[in-house]
Amino acid sequence: MDEIVEAVCRLPLDHRSRNLSPVELVRQSGCLRDAAAVSVDRLLDCLVNHPRWVDSWFEWSADNRSTPEWWLSSEASGEYRLGYYDPANRRQPHPLVFTDKARACAEFISRYVEQVAYLVERLDANRGPGETDLDVALRLDGEGRLAPK
Repeated sequence: MDEIVEAVCRLPLDHRSRNLSPVELVRQSGCLRDAAAVSVDRLLDCLVNHPRWVDSWFEWSADNRSTPEWWLSSEASGEYRLGYYDPANRRQPHPLVFTDKARACAEFISRYVEQVAYLVERLDANRGPGETDLDVALRLDGEGRLAPK
């Protein structure tokens, strides 16, 4: 399997073990240089062989408190839901429903990485001399210019 796809699929585990931000892990994965490498189908091909990685993404989503943000949940009915929560939007879009856990996860990862890639683009485009990602994020967020697409 492609190293880029594996690095993206392992992101929640690497976040815990390497203590790096999701932005830094996405940068290191190589997917920003080759976005086509991280298609839903390629992610799915990787995830079906790594159920622990799938579970780590569900845990990642459950632990996430950021907004606006993509989310992923497992339902008692055996279905899996993928949605987007934006507190500024009164009418939240209906979540997508899947019966395949790995497929729901691959769809979530694809959207999550696209959102992080947009964030990286905004950070890099607005970086001043000597500023870290956090410096830029705090400055841009305070100006309301870091919002996702």
